[in-house]
Amino acid sequence: MDQLTRNQKTIRSIAQLLLTLKPGDRLPPIQTINRQIEVGVGTVQKALSVLTNSKAVAIIARGHMGSFVEALDYALLWGLAGHGPVKLLLPHLDAVEFKGLSEGIDRIFEEHGIRAKIDHRQGATARMNSVLEGVHDACVVSNLAFKRGLGSDELHAVALENVDYYRAGSVMVLTREGPLQSPIRIGYDRTSLDHYLLTQSEFPEGMVDQIAVPCPYGHLLSALLAGAIDCGIWHRVDIGLSFDLLPIVARAPEQEATLALLRECAIACLVFRKDRIDVRNLVGLVDAKTVQIAQGAAQDESVAYAKTLSALIGRRGT
Repeated sequence: MDQLTRNQKTIRSIAQLLLTLKPGDRLPPIQTINRQIEVGVGTVQKALSVLTNSKAVAIIARGHMGSFVEALDYALLWGLAGHGPVKLLLPHLDAVEFKGLSEGIDRIFEEHGIRAKIDHRQGATARMNSVLEGVHDACVVSNLAFKRGLGSDELHAVALENVDYYRAGSVMVLTREGPLQSPIRIGYDRTSLDHYLLTQSEFPEGMVDQIAVPCPYGHLLSALLAGAIDCGIWHRVDIGLSFDLLPIVARAPEQEATLALLRECAIACLVFRKDRIDVRNLVGLVDAKTVQIAQGAAQDESVAYAKTLSALIGRRGT
């Protein structure tokens, strides 16, 4: 590991301090800063000069009131504080909403000059756990999963306005064609909080003679086609085929409780630890409009691909 000089360590420490502030906040007195990081006043002043000269921070003095932060470049401060890439955890890219989310967020951080490492993992609970444990800085889950999940006392969520987690009509109930024998086998995914809650709501106990069959929601369509299950909740992914070509009946969820849950599921949230004020400020750079545009582009690409593939299949069948 490279040995940092005292000045470099001081710059890192003060950059980290500034990452927790907002424009308009009062800068702690230099004497307070020097006691916190255990260096001399002159070293603190020199580090602040470096940070202001690099445009990472603009500070304005207001006489006896002290010094105040006028502007902050969080992207520059993140690097000067010695952080590596911002570590983000998103759902698997198996649906156009998630693909657009990933591409939009990555584009935003790239435009701000911040390196981002985006990983993908199934299950909102697993993603929030990774943030709680400090493995990732932030994750994306649905508003429903955040409210019903664990660790809400230690986590904070920022809702992305008009950004889809599940777009309208993308969550449906799939059933195998033909007569179904009792009990009906319903696929459910315990690792996905959204899927589990939606399945529980749409197929309440006592509604029909049924048994629950564990099934990852990403494999639900395959399980139906293989005859392993009879029905289940499915979040539409890009299969490139019309359901008219498959022995499956698709319908919209019908239970009022399910429709209420879907309204909560529709909202995408960025989640991070409450004590990570630096991450909160970075998350504030995420522009929902940019993500929304990326999701629209992903949707257009998916529709075009499906039309092309369906047309090719149609021509081969003639």
